[in-house]
Formats: sequence, C-alpha cells, structure tokens
Amino acid sequence: MRIRCDFFRARVMAQFGALADYIKYMEGQIKEGHHSARTQILIENCSPPDTCGESIQEWLCLRDQEIEECDRRFAVDFRRILRFTVLMSVYTLVESNLSLLATEMTNRKTLALGMMDLQAKDLVKRFEKFWTKVANLPWWSDDRWCLLKDIQELRNCIAHRNGVIGKSDGRIKQLLRRNCGVGLVDVNDRLTDPDDAGTLDIEARFCREALEQMKALFEEVFQRAGCFDPDHVVVEPD
Repeated sequence: MRIRCDFFRARVMAQFGALADYIKYMEGQIKEGHHSARTQILIENCSPPDTCGESIQEWLCLRDQEIEECDRRFAVDFRRILRFTVLMSVYTLVESNLSLLATEMTNRKTLALGMMDLQAKDLVKRFEKFWTKVANLPWWSDDRWCLLKDIQELRNCIAHRNGVIGKSDGRIKQLLRRNCGVGLVDVNDRLTDPDDAGTLDIEARFCREALEQMKALFEEVFQRAGCFDPDHVVVEPD
C-alpha cells in the first residue's frame, strides 16, 4: 500500500479555501450587522417625543437621517472596503503562490532558473516564460489567465488610486461593458458620497467568481506541472 499526498499543494489550495470562507463570513456579518443596527434605530425611535406637528416632522427627519447614515455605512462603505480588500487579497494570493510554485518546481525538477530570475511585463507573462523557457512545458490557452490580468489591473487601480479609473485603464473599461460585477459608483445613488461617483464598484459575485476561477487555475497548473501529487490523501495498492 502506498499513500500519496502533496503537502505543498495542499497548503496552497487550503489558502484559497480559507479566503472563500472569509468572504462568505464577512458578507454575512455585514448583512447581519446592517439589519441589527437598523432595527436598533427603529426601536430607539419608535415614537415622537410629543404630538406637536412640528416636533413630529423634526423627529421623522432626524430618524431618517440616522437610518440613511446606517445604510450608507453598511451597504456602501463596509461593502466597498471588504470587496476592495478581497480583490487585493486574491491577487496577492495568486502572485505569491505562483512564485512559490515555480520555486518548488525548480527544486523538484532541478531547473536552471527560477521565476524571479526572469523579466516580463506582467505576472502572467513572467510565469509563462518560466513555464515554457525554463520548465520546457507547453503553454495553454485559458480564459483564467485573462481573468488574472483583469484582477491585476483592478488591484493596481485600487492600490494606487483607491478605485479612480485612469485614462490608461483600458482593460478595466472593457470589464465595465461586460456586466460581470464590475461597475462604477452611480452619481444618482442617494447613499453615495458625490466624491466617490464614477469610481470602481465591485459586486460580491465578481469577488466570488474571481476566487473560484483562480483556485481552478491553480488546480490546472498543479496538474500540468507533472511533479506534484494530489492535495488530498490517496491510498494506492503496491
């Protein structure tokens, strides 16, 4: 009997699972927190202090302002921060683990160079150069490589300009036309700060899809590399 399990591969894939669990948990926490905060406002402001018409109007106005501020905090601010953070985390996870994976391949296959020894214009091109020129493996066409480039562009826009679209962000502008969960903050949204109008607006579905596709991409890379065992225990007869 022979037991196979690649602990390096298992550790890498577990990180994608942990980030998926984090996204689900935090989205749920924001939704639950929003409901609780709104409920508390309504409980604390269940009736006006007196029955005077002017007092009632003032009370209603103040209560509506509290509710609107609550909605803005949870539905806009918290979700924006979370989804920006998630996209940056997805890219960081991919970038760091592609480098680690290449290093591991270099050691296991006794290759002459590592990925960091190579120069290229972006992460995908650098890994492709390592894969084809150093590891001497055939490259393959895959939409997930294109998605990784999209994620990289979004990450750069978030990290350097806090979501403000620049003139050179042609790749992001293409995303905006695809109804994929990447949009712009609407100037007519009553909850939106006018200064944020026109900046990136990332939906939860894009974050989930991005992570799922990057996880699937890594599974494909591990499979094609030819030097990694499964990321789970497999028992084989002798």
